[in-house]
Amino acid sequence: MKRVHYLQLLLLFTLLLVAFTMTRRFGAPTPAADETAGTTQPTAGATAITATLGSTTAASGGALVTVIPATSEAPPLPTPAQPGGVFVQAVATAPDRINPLFATSSTALTIIDQLFPALVGQDATTGAANTAGVAEKWRFSNNGQTLTLTLYPDLRWSDGAPLTAQDVAFTYAALLEPTLASPYRDNFANLAAVTVLDEQQVELQLRTPDCTILQSLHQPLLPAHLFVADAAPVATSRLDSGALNPATVDLDALKGDDLLLRNPVSAGPFLLESWAPQGPIRLVRNPNYRRGAPLLAGWEVQVIPDADARLQALDSGTVDLVQLGAAQFEQAAGMTAVTFYTEPLDSVTFVALNLADPAAPQPGRGADDTVIPQTPHPILGTLAVRQALALGLDYETLLANVYGSSALPLTSYTLPTVAWAYNDDLIPNRYAPAAAAQLLTNAGWVDRDGDGVREREGTRLRLSLLTNEDSPARVQLGQQLRTQWAQLGVEVVFQATPFETLTRTLLAQRYDLVLIGWDNLGAEPANSDFWHSRQDLPVADSGNDTGNNSGATGGANFVSYQNVAVDQWLDDARTTPDCDGGYRAFTYRRIQERIHEDLPYLVLGGQQQGWAYRQIWQGLDPQPWDFTHNVQRWWLPLE
Repeated sequence: MKRVHYLQLLLLFTLLLVAFTMTRRFGAPTPAADETAGTTQPTAGATAITATLGSTTAASGGALVTVIPATSEAPPLPTPAQPGGVFVQAVATAPDRINPLFATSSTALTIIDQLFPALVGQDATTGAANTAGVAEKWRFSNNGQTLTLTLYPDLRWSDGAPLTAQDVAFTYAALLEPTLASPYRDNFANLAAVTVLDEQQVELQLRTPDCTILQSLHQPLLPAHLFVADAAPVATSRLDSGALNPATVDLDALKGDDLLLRNPVSAGPFLLESWAPQGPIRLVRNPNYRRGAPLLAGWEVQVIPDADARLQALDSGTVDLVQLGAAQFEQAAGMTAVTFYTEPLDSVTFVALNLADPAAPQPGRGADDTVIPQTPHPILGTLAVRQALALGLDYETLLANVYGSSALPLTSYTLPTVAWAYNDDLIPNRYAPAAAAQLLTNAGWVDRDGDGVREREGTRLRLSLLTNEDSPARVQLGQQLRTQWAQLGVEVVFQATPFETLTRTLLAQRYDLVLIGWDNLGAEPANSDFWHSRQDLPVADSGNDTGNNSGATGGANFVSYQNVAVDQWLDDARTTPDCDGGYRAFTYRRIQERIHEDLPYLVLGGQQQGWAYRQIWQGLDPQPWDFTHNVQRWWLPLE
């Protein structure tokens, strides 16, 4: 039902677009600064999430094959189960375009997911890469820069043409073709070359080792035979400049919004039957789908802009599935003959704490890539103050007051839905105002004049808190944060500013506290490079000649967090040659633990998203990363 924009993390505020190469408690002692992930291996208790299917020999230049098998292929269907029935989904907006190279709307991506296959699948529960796509196995070279994938045998498009490694090469060349300018182009910036070894094998050459490539390979594949004249080869060693030859490739056809209407070829569970700009969009069963022909006769998408009208249509039985707003949770949960399902939104709301002096922001690394020590923030640079701010918040009340029944408590910036890497041992921040007050007192912050605000050496404990004024929920949260911290003797000056002003201030790193969030985090923690010192790139603003003057949009580490061990762990987890899931999961859990201790963010929580569907349909097994992962097994009982 949803697609993550892999390798490009999107902030909830759209001006903070940071391109990447592609979603907790105090106490444990900090290891020595020279401790790195490279010197510590997973313990016997570390969870390995990959199944080793085999390996190649050193002589062949191969590395460990780490493939997670798809889990939704079997068991036998219940009896009676019969083919037939058209499943109807109601959506709020029409698709922008049914073209996998350009579509970005949720409706379009929902439809595309049912029509086009991906090279690598995604586990519906954990978010990890698996074999639910058209690749049955893959291996990395020993240096991690070559990824060789083998496709399942005898794959075909719906028009009977073979689906081969040529389609893979063509798709990635099209995504990187400069004249097409796909919004997904940056996701493949690290891809240097694609080589078709034979019909079933394709080799991807990476510029640098990067395990995020597996998430990028969820991108839908295109049928090359519809666009390439005379089956001309499309593999090239220069994908960054003129990836496709206009003499042999119909570039105009690739740009069109009606790509599917002119060429309704599919290799997903369904085929496109008809499409009207404002709906309905009708799909029919693909009898040759690789994972088994769906039992459903078809899938229909109806556009109903009004949220209440969508829910009424579900209640009356004219539609079968709707996504819910938070205000509709209670109503949907009380409906008869309707199943109500919730899952976490792929987002997190937090308070960013500037750890460096906002009067003199500077980048985390110099031109020679050496770490530049940061001048600490005069207040927030002290861990005890950050701990006090964390302990002084009543998280349950904050979330309930603002998000109601959709509130989701969170402990980490990595969401629990990223089950393969999430650290579930972290202890949630507790509301402990007495302990918070004692921490401030011990740090020298005392209200000596009785005016309700603590001071130290004549300086008031005064902090600014910013958020964006176009988010009523954040404005409400900010007001409550100010009130709760005031009870500790912390004077918080809260201001809701225009969106553009907030982003400029945040990226310039000239702030104390900012209430903000990340959206579309995805299931690959390496895409969420919030903590690396290389991502500490303050953007110069007026009157500030320090920072990053390159015209870049700034780095994701706008809190100026610095930790030598975390830098090393992040590098190791992204570049480990075989992208072993067990080692990477262990490393990301260590990083979460360290961030939880150091508190560069105060994670407030998130929200649930809700779905409701009619109980008459059987076999549905919604999961956080893919509501329709087993759609071919949905069925209607005999009447």
